[in-house]
Order: sequence, then C-alpha cells, then structure tokens
Amino acid sequence: MILLEIKDIVKGYDKGAEALCGLSLVVQDKGVYAILGDKDAGKTALARVICGCEDADSGEVLVDGVRMSRKNVALKKRVRLVPASLELYGTVTANEHLDFVGDTLGIVPDKKYRQIREALELVMLEESQNKPFSALTVSERCRLSIAASLLGNPDILVLDDPFAHIEGSQLEELYGLMDMLGKIKTVILLTHRPQEVKRLCEYVYILHDGRIALGGRLTEIMEKINSTCQMYISVRGDGETIAEAVRSVDPVVDVKVTGTEKDGVCSVSVEHLPDDRIKDKLFSALAAINAPMLSVRSVTLGLEDIFYSFRSTGSKRTEMAVKNKKDKKRKSGKASKDEVGGDK
Repeated sequence: MILLEIKDIVKGYDKGAEALCGLSLVVQDKGVYAILGDKDAGKTALARVICGCEDADSGEVLVDGVRMSRKNVALKKRVRLVPASLELYGTVTANEHLDFVGDTLGIVPDKKYRQIREALELVMLEESQNKPFSALTVSERCRLSIAASLLGNPDILVLDDPFAHIEGSQLEELYGLMDMLGKIKTVILLTHRPQEVKRLCEYVYILHDGRIALGGRLTEIMEKINSTCQMYISVRGDGETIAEAVRSVDPVVDVKVTGTEKDGVCSVSVEHLPDDRIKDKLFSALAAINAPMLSVRSVTLGLEDIFYSFRSTGSKRTEMAVKNKKDKKRKSGKASKDEVGGDK
C-alpha cells in the first residue's frame, strides 16, 4: 500500500504565478524524505497542501488511497505540520500549549496527559515544560513544535524548514531526534540546505519551478551523476585546436573552453568516462599539437553541485512572484528607485 501519493498538484499565488505546477511524488515507507528547494521554491505551499491546511487548485494528495482536503478532519489528524517557526503568546508555557493542542485534537484526558508526557520526554523538553514561551530558546521552540505534532500519534510528519535558524550542538541534537523519528514515522523534511539532506535523508527530491526536477534514493542519484567524471585543465595554445585534440581522446564525452587568459592559457572543462589513464592520454594528445598542459584538477560532484545547478538555471515562477511583489509595492507607493528602473 502506498502511504502518501501526491498527484499533479497545482497551487497558485493570488496574482497568477504558480507555487506548484504539476508536482507528483510517492512515499511508501517510514524514514526521513527530503524535498530540497530554494526559499521561494514553493515548499511551504506544498507542506500546507499535504497536511490539508489548504486545498490545491488541481491534483490530489492521497493518504493510503484516501483524498486529503481541508474538510477531511480525520485524515488531517494522521498528517501533521511542523511549521518553520512557532509563534505563541509569551506567557503560554510549553505544557499549556500541548494541553491546548490535545484538546483541539479531541484526545481524552487520560490519553492526552500520557501523550504529552511522552512527547516532552521524546523531544527532551521535560525540564522546560513550565517555562513561558518567551523564555524558550529557538531550539526549544522547535522541539515544542515537534512535540505538538506528535500528539494523536500521526503517521506522517511534514516539517517546513524548521531548523533554518539553529546551529551548532543544538542542531546536531535535533538531527539525532530526526533520526529517531524516522524509525517510527514517515517524515517529510522540506529544506533549502543540502548538508541537512546528506545528514538525515535516504531519499531526496529537488523542487524546481514548482515540480520535482530530480528525485530518488540519494546514493543512486549520486551514482548516476558521477557515472561520468569532471576534470578542469589549463593549457597554453589556441582554444579551438585544444578542444579538438581533447575531444579525440577515447574516454572524453564533452569539452568546453571556459576562458582564455592574456598569456594564451586556456581553461578547459572536460567530462569523461572513468579511466585511470585519462591524464596521460590528455597529456599525449596535447603534446602532439605542441600545447603544454599546465595544470589539472579532477572534481567529484556532490548534492550541493546538483542543487545549485538547478538554481543557476533560474525560475520563471520565482520571477513572476518577484514581479507581483514589485507591482504591489508600486501600487502602494513604496517601490524603490531600483525597482522602478533606477535614476533617470
């Protein structure tokens, strides 16, 4: 049985730009699944649709084959949202907040108090449960938000970039908590930090322009990406002649001359199939045209490189969203000179 299925979700902003445009995704088991995207990639819109906080304009979210919607209260209890930040009245204590959430979920008192105690223990917040919200650290507020999401024993937790402002030892402790939760729950982590994905997740889906641009098991994605190798060389000589010579070497797949310095030294990017003798072959091919190879550097791609390669392509959806923000500022008379074309 497929636990969570997202089918062709479309969700638009007020001004017509689409936050999500035909996004599809399937999650079948417990574990921590990452959806990696820029801060304006549509992660929050997706999180709210998955949890039933908002309905999609089209498409559907299915949990065990049942359609999620704002009106399906029973199903919404099975899929809980951990927001990017939790905001409460400063005098409300952690224990009071959890008590309120338990009442809202309709949990009977005996079960509610037991679940609150277990949630506080799991997130290591017992000693701070009676502190007012204003006295909690950023890490403690994040833990409280996770504890609240655990009440009612949901099947799926959706975390909307909750660790963005946490660093150091506190972050590592929260990562340990995520490792534990991934063993007992299905956790969907929406984040903009590749290093977080590598630390926590077995599966990753890169969100770009409102769609999943690339996804699957992280190790398999990296194997596919690194099925060819990347090398950067500097060579003295004519760029076109160098490119032709390099291209003739047997394991080479692609060659790009990325720049030429004043003294005639060309920077060349070489993509090639794995070959232990590639450097010797390149040296011989370049020596044959009297173009000395001055330096060589091999590069292994990481998740960050893949992610940033999507970012560098730009986003029509993001451009539209920015345009709408500028239009709104113009109408309110708050646009800066740069936004309306600069000084004339």
